Amino acid sequence: MASLVHYILSLPSDMRPKTVAYVTSDDGFTSAQVLPVIPELEQGGLKTVLNKIYPAENTDLNPIAASVVASHADVAILGTSALSECTAYLKYFKAQHYNPKVLIATSGPDQGSAFTQAVGVKNAEGVLVANGGWWPTIKTYQNDLFVPAFIKKFGGSPADIGSDSVQAFSVGQVLQQAIDQTKSLDNAKIIDALHSGTFQSLQGPVKFSAEGQNDLAVPYLFQWQKDNLIPVYPQAQAQANVEFPKPTWAS
Repeated sequence: MASLVHYILSLPSDMRPKTVAYVTSDDGFTSAQVLPVIPELEQGGLKTVLNKIYPAENTDLNPIAASVVASHADVAILGTSALSECTAYLKYFKAQHYNPKVLIATSGPDQGSAFTQAVGVKNAEGVLVANGGWWPTIKTYQNDLFVPAFIKKFGGSPADIGSDSVQAFSVGQVLQQAIDQTKSLDNAKIIDALHSGTFQSLQGPVKFSAEGQNDLAVPYLFQWQKDNLIPVYPQAQAQANVEFPKPTWAS
């Protein structure tokens, strides 16, 4: 979510959103992205009007979504761990005519055509997701092979490719490079190689810290625009400007 913070705080003060609603499941994947954003945006002058953490096993999200609607927040930050969670929020927001200026989810919008089919192409417009550095035309290691191979096997278009497929392929790329370096399948040797080298992937260069985090990862902000999920921030890599405020829901 660092990219979202940077974008919002880059806006002129008279254009900047004023209020934020944060909701996340207590899943480590989602809360680790959402919770650090709160003090950063508060320091930037945005007021927190809702901060709710709910059990990951919660299957009825309507009461949570209702609290977001009731907050009337300019920005809605959703800590969703699955497409179904994100879809539930968006359908509720649309039904209640709640259209925040900024709407971002940790998971769901990155699932390609599965997302647009679930919410409708027009209702996907303007929805944001923070993600690793990949889009169909990026010039990264083996991407020119991956995209046509994916389409040949599964059909569709490049816009249909979800981030899960990209991440899984990237894992395989890095592992293959470590095996090639060590010329071994010994776990200890592979682990040593992973912690000492720099690797290439669909998502860009990879270098692991002692904690296993990719220190070379660049935080990108992606947005659905005209049936394509494209990078919109940072500006140096953006294919278009951020649609701000988010367009209204389709009728």
